[in-house]
Amino acid sequence: MIRQIVLRAMLVMLGLATFLAMYSIFDGSDTSWRLVGTALIVAIQIGLATQFLPSEASARTDLLQRTLIGHIALGGSLIIASLWLRQTIVRDVLMMWIFAGNASLIVAQFALRHRRTAERALARAEGVAIIGAFGSFGLGVVTALLPAPFNIESALSLSFTLLAGTIMLAMCAFGLRTPSTDRLSPLPTRTWIDTTVATVGSAAAVGWITLGLLGIAEILWVGFGVPAAPQRALSGFWTFAYACTSVSVPCGVACVLGTSRVTGPLAWIGRVAIACTAALGALNAYIAIDSFRSTGDWGAIFTGRVNGALAVSSMAAIIASLIVMRFHRGRSIEDGPIEHFDWCCPRCAVKSQIEPGNHTCATCGLFVSIALRDDRCPKCGYDLHAHALDARNCPECGRARQVTLFTSA
Repeated sequence: MIRQIVLRAMLVMLGLATFLAMYSIFDGSDTSWRLVGTALIVAIQIGLATQFLPSEASARTDLLQRTLIGHIALGGSLIIASLWLRQTIVRDVLMMWIFAGNASLIVAQFALRHRRTAERALARAEGVAIIGAFGSFGLGVVTALLPAPFNIESALSLSFTLLAGTIMLAMCAFGLRTPSTDRLSPLPTRTWIDTTVATVGSAAAVGWITLGLLGIAEILWVGFGVPAAPQRALSGFWTFAYACTSVSVPCGVACVLGTSRVTGPLAWIGRVAIACTAALGALNAYIAIDSFRSTGDWGAIFTGRVNGALAVSSMAAIIASLIVMRFHRGRSIEDGPIEHFDWCCPRCAVKSQIEPGNHTCATCGLFVSIALRDDRCPKCGYDLHAHALDARNCPECGRARQVTLFTSA
């Protein structure tokens, strides 16, 4: 019902835009063409937002849907305001929405989409991504609204500095995951190595944000008439900020790949990715610090070649690791059929090994009937909840289901 009403409103705005366009062809006034643009933009806004509305009147929109609808509404409103006001400040905010706003939405969308489930193992990473993305965009918009010497360049610099720090912090927060609560195939338990790497990476990410903001502030101080610090001090902010990034990014990659459930030889792909990324980060951190304390050459031929080789190998290994993780996201148990399992009698606590089906405890005589069924395929991870129990094979990969009781669900 809600979508039907909204679609009718969109059709009305399209009709109005068509009528105004035909009128403007003959009238030719600037105001009439602005009305055409306004009606057309509103129609496009409604059309884009329709897909995020609930299909039923009683349903409610979640945080992700409200965010996407608000993002579309903000962008359309800024475009309409730029048509009518033609002021520099409106265009600056529109530029912030185009570049920083969409980038922030990409960072926050993954976390917002994941929060639709009851799983809270990565709640810290999700919270950092959501708050950091919204905060970086909001502070950038506020900066763009301030008078000179603040401008669109300083606003974008501020927003992207905070957004980069948000990404690094969110990646490192994977290492601070909590025990899984809603997964049939839970994430690996956090170890002290994960905690240490996540802590070091988070501290380095905070260093990037702090030093980057100091570098931006140094540039703005000059606009206020404050004498600038020596150029070497200014470059030092960004030099050590890059060094912090070189530490934080490998730590973040290690924390993300540490959630992999892949076992066997394929697990070495992730370890190679972590090793290559760590070597790349160490080399860039050394180059950054060396260029500050001496006249080190960033473009040295040998260093540049090693840097490029490590960058290519790191990206290839990371992409391969993510693909392998994607295909093994549901493999946390053995692929073979369950023929027997360890059993502890709940009445006399005698342990024994039994098979699925009927069983009587040899000590106390307690009778039990054990029925098994696969609600998720252990081979490919396909969800089998909606399939009848008499479906003996997984429809995705064809593996025989482990079902011992064939009755209607």
